Amino acid sequence: MNKRFIIDQIRILRRKHNLSQSEMADKLHISMKTYQNIEYGITKIDLDRLEKIMELLNSNWKDFLETADLPIENNGDHTIVLEKVLEERNRYIEKLERDVLYYQKLLENRLY
Repeated sequence: MNKRFIIDQIRILRRKHNLSQSEMADKLHISMKTYQNIEYGITKIDLDRLEKIMELLNSNWKDFLETADLPIENNGDHTIVLEKVLEERNRYIEKLERDVLYYQKLLENRLY
């Protein structure tokens, strides 16, 4: 699974919902140029923004990955993408947990 597949899926779902790039940009509170750059693959899309796009398109991961009629049940690239997404999310959560511990220690040191 590559970046092009994800971008294509976003475009397919957007068109399926009869939304223009301008409407998507407005709903995401970004400029139209920024949204166009996402669809053109110029601007990297992070997991949070991808989830917001999926939410706007009333989609979930399974729908998102099946838009091209490629079943997620197979053990192909789709499950690999989901695993990578989960790994990225877990790394992000771990980073946040480390940040929380760091700030808790800072606060504790100030109290004593």
